[in-house]
Amino acid sequence: MSLRKTVSRENAHAIYASADNAWKWYVLKTYATPAGEAKNNYARWFCLVTSPFVGEVGEMGDTYIADIKRNASLLSSTPEWRETYGIKERALTSQRYIDSRSGEIVTQIKLSEIPFFDEYDGTVLAGQFDYDAVGGRVE
Repeated sequence: MSLRKTVSRENAHAIYASADNAWKWYVLKTYATPAGEAKNNYARWFCLVTSPFVGEVGEMGDTYIADIKRNASLLSSTPEWRETYGIKERALTSQRYIDSRSGEIVTQIKLSEIPFFDEYDGTVLAGQFDYDAVGGRVE
């Protein structure tokens, strides 16, 4: 499916959200390639936007890409979006360790852009993580 084809909210090409999650931009259509967008300060996407002012119903219209990227982070996207915009897969992982000062067990949450697991046998490639984004446990 082309990113230049308008889709429904449920099938949004990408969803961006503000840090407090109060604002969300559902990207329903693009007008140019990423290279074309980079050359145009007024490049826009057709979006459905939800906010405290319009609620979950949201409002649809063109939105400047620069405004979205300045105020939000990518929350989710389709494989085609990630391929087109060169976005690597991300995995939310947690790592547990014992704090040397307090002796307490600490869980560190980390968003990574590199895969931690070998495709074929599940071997941990970096760090000893006990949870991956798919919900698999590592012993």
